[in-house]
Amino acid sequence: MDLTWRDFYRSPYLLFLSLMAIVGLYYELVPFWDPSRGFLHSSTILNPQSSILFDTACLGGTAAYFFLMPIHKRELALALSIGGLCEVYLIAKRLQFLGPWEQLLHLGPGLIIGVSIALVWRSIRYWRSRDSAQFKRTLEIFGLTISMPFFLAVGSMSLGGNLYVYDPHCYALDSLWGFQPSFVITKPLRSYQALEVFMYIIYFFLSVWMMLSQIVIFKENEKNNISHWRRLVPAIFFALIACFGNLSYAFVPAVGTDVYCGSNLFPNGPWIPPNPDPQPVQAPPIFSRSTIPSLHMGWILAVYYSIYLSRPLYRHIALGLVILTALSAFSVGSHWLLDLILACPFTVAILALCAVDAPAKLRWLIGSSLAILFCLGVYLLKFHTPLLMAHRGYTLTGFILTVLVSLYLGRLISKARVPKVLSPQERSPQEGV
Repeated sequence: MDLTWRDFYRSPYLLFLSLMAIVGLYYELVPFWDPSRGFLHSSTILNPQSSILFDTACLGGTAAYFFLMPIHKRELALALSIGGLCEVYLIAKRLQFLGPWEQLLHLGPGLIIGVSIALVWRSIRYWRSRDSAQFKRTLEIFGLTISMPFFLAVGSMSLGGNLYVYDPHCYALDSLWGFQPSFVITKPLRSYQALEVFMYIIYFFLSVWMMLSQIVIFKENEKNNISHWRRLVPAIFFALIACFGNLSYAFVPAVGTDVYCGSNLFPNGPWIPPNPDPQPVQAPPIFSRSTIPSLHMGWILAVYYSIYLSRPLYRHIALGLVILTALSAFSVGSHWLLDLILACPFTVAILALCAVDAPAKLRWLIGSSLAILFCLGVYLLKFHTPLLMAHRGYTLTGFILTVLVSLYLGRLISKARVPKVLSPQERSPQEGV
């Protein structure tokens, strides 16, 4: 076996797996010196029963096994058997508060247990046979399989806690359009049950779309002899959006339209006049502070930019998902229009950080400009909402230009990306390919 520790930083996916191990260890140890914090494993065990986002992240993770690993029939049968039994157990636990059809939207946690066991078993076999290339590749895929449920579990432990929220500010700035966009968009989407369920699936199955885009890039790199390090790595792109997004949530916490307006008012109205000098209000700590910017919008834009250089069909599908996700963000009552607007410069700034296959000067210029623009927007939202409301024309023009300029610059970076194909002389067993 010629695999060394140096390979763990030569492959972004092995480095990603190592980072998860370090973060997981930290969250398992922190309760020993801070008893008010819970253990990571305790929180994770509860997620399959209550969090559909966690469940669909698990479902997305299983896709990495099915699409990237060579299938062995006996191993597949065993993985599906173990996963199926785990799903039956979880369904039985959820039947007291979820109906049979709703259970279909929560499939995934049991399956990921089955495929994780299969991946661990496969890696042990490759280790014993001293097949370092396949051992390394299996570890990379294992990291992808568990990545999204892992970081969602970690994220669920860090959200919330701030008593006051800034939804009044978002409500006031949305009202500058002359109506409440979230009310107007959501009302027809909730008028038809089939459409409401469809939007529900689009929103909560985001993790599946994210993993499928990562699978596309991983397979293209292998097919075209492109080093993973020499191209944008979707998994790292997604993780950085989550990390910086959590920092924004801590600075301007908000809970979204359903919680702030109340189900009796939202989305049927009538919408109340905004406060010209909005102040933070208290919200129950049980509701997560996960609104500004919309990470759902950020992640689906990241899907689009990740596969921008792939087949045109994939790019068109991703563009359709961007539009549908924007609509679904309103439909589920979790976001404001302002969240989606601020998500554009936020995401493209991180794209500039991650797009290693684009010219460095272009990335630095666009990334720094949009990062400043996003921070300025969040600062004005928190401290100077009355000023923005007093200059309605300038504010609305700024909103429109923010979206148009951000999306244009995102397209500019994506078109400038040229992943380098390795020649046979450049390739080596140590490359993260």
